[in-house]
Amino acid sequence: MMHRSFLRGVLVVAASTTLLISNGAASDQKPTVYVGVADAVAGDEGAKDSATDVRRNINTRRFKVTKAPHGADITLQVTGRREEPQTKQKVITVAVFTGSAPLGTWHGRGRTWRGAASNVTSQMNEWARAQEPPRPAGPSRALAILQGLALGLQAAGESTSSTVAAAAPPLIGGANRLLLFGGDGHKTYLGCLNCSKFDAESVYNTFGTYGSKFSATSIFNQFSEFGSKFSAYSACNPFAADPPVIVDPSGNYYGRLTVNGYADRTRDGRLQAWIAGVCAGR
Repeated sequence: MMHRSFLRGVLVVAASTTLLISNGAASDQKPTVYVGVADAVAGDEGAKDSATDVRRNINTRRFKVTKAPHGADITLQVTGRREEPQTKQKVITVAVFTGSAPLGTWHGRGRTWRGAASNVTSQMNEWARAQEPPRPAGPSRALAILQGLALGLQAAGESTSSTVAAAAPPLIGGANRLLLFGGDGHKTYLGCLNCSKFDAESVYNTFGTYGSKFSATSIFNQFSEFGSKFSAYSACNPFAADPPVIVDPSGNYYGRLTVNGYADRTRDGRLQAWIAGVCAGR
């Protein structure tokens, strides 16, 4: 559960536009990465070659490659590879784990097997960059991002109490309602992103279907497939293969609501910061 003093600190930052520097220096230790093959393809020499190619392409400035399969921070397992008949592109499928927890699947594509392996590590680098704090682009944008982060943290913290209404969303009103859909084929409606917290469809209505921490269709439910840090359909899984999409009633697409920087997430810095706050600590 989020510590209240930390939440108050972020809220003070958003209100005063001053920079909050956390106690303690950041660790210089690189996350360890193990690359191998899944048991199902353990006898496949091609899969082993692809695992070797992926291992050789890992950015050692960001990660430390380990030969020990146990205890690695991140594990990449080649689960298969194929050639697409029409495009002739080579495709490598890699299961991604943190510790022993499955976090998603990456599909590396290229004209050659080595090119496909390089695409896998490019995805890994993009994901790593997405975890870094956003760079401020001027005082007003920096403030907007801090406010979005504060609102997300507040919403996540207060959604644990049925007696306190969650914070207002970073975007309210506008010409079009911003609607959230997720799941297989994006068929599951997950609520409105820019509606008032008093709206029955708002993701900020803590008593509603889309804002309650107990609802199966709420991103605030950390045990649901849309709020879990493990689900491929979750906004809070940094490796999610298919996180929720944002559209308007006319079907216009505004990107995805996700902490996965490689999954075509929304370019709105306020929403990026807000969902990062919602998912913090999961």
